[in-house]
Amino acid sequence: MAPPAAPLDSAPLSVRAARAYLRLLQSSPILTKSVSSAIISALADLSAQTILRNKRFNLSSAGNYALMGLVITGPATHHFHRLLDRWLPPTLPAAAFLRLAADRLLFGPVFLLVTLYVLNRLEGHCHDSTVFMLKNGFLPMFKANLKFWVPLSYINVNYVSQEYRVLFGNVCAFFWIIIMASKRRRTALREAARRDREEEE
Repeated sequence: MAPPAAPLDSAPLSVRAARAYLRLLQSSPILTKSVSSAIISALADLSAQTILRNKRFNLSSAGNYALMGLVITGPATHHFHRLLDRWLPPTLPAAAFLRLAADRLLFGPVFLLVTLYVLNRLEGHCHDSTVFMLKNGFLPMFKANLKFWVPLSYINVNYVSQEYRVLFGNVCAFFWIIIMASKRRRTALREAARRDREEEE
């Protein structure tokens, strides 16, 4: 006699997807976080292009954000949060603010600088052009970064379990990438205007 068929999972698709995600977090945490970072980053860039009313989607730009999420964002944030819990456990005095300071004043600016540099190079800008854009755009971007991320990071590093922090950060980053993409576009326009003036001279 054949064994009885396994019962079908009658749970909603969203519930089954969440269960599958949690299983993958346990079996392949870095890969899972990296892939989810890539998907959310690409979707955020496409959303930014829609808001900026691009005539057509720049899939190369979305691919750059996806590559950034896959190779840098996912692994970097995963390892940072592991080190954060090891070096600044929640039991320390004033741990909540120390963890926030480590996230926003140590990890944050370095990660933002790397992100902006890598994205500009992936877009085909040379090193000198990228450095010029960083000199003109990094400080305003960092100020906006602090305004956006400080309250969210406080919640993330103090109240979200370590295995879910990258996901929480990715969901928040969806909106941050839209802001960042808009600011980077304005900086790129200034750089283009500068090059035009140099060519006229």
